[in-house]
Amino acid sequence: MPRRRFGDTVGGLRLVVPPLAASICLARRRCDVLYAMLKHKIFYRAPTAAAA
Repeated sequence: MPRRRFGDTVGGLRLVVPPLAASICLARRRCDVLYAMLKHKIFYRAPTAAAA
């Protein structure tokens, strides 16, 4: 399968594929958040309806 480019179309639908740099940035952010949670021993708390 050929590699898709940003904004490629398949069957008339436009695919929104983030560029590699954006994917790496999001992955790095997720790792930073997980590291901070482990460092400070904070568990994930699901947001409540009142907070939204």
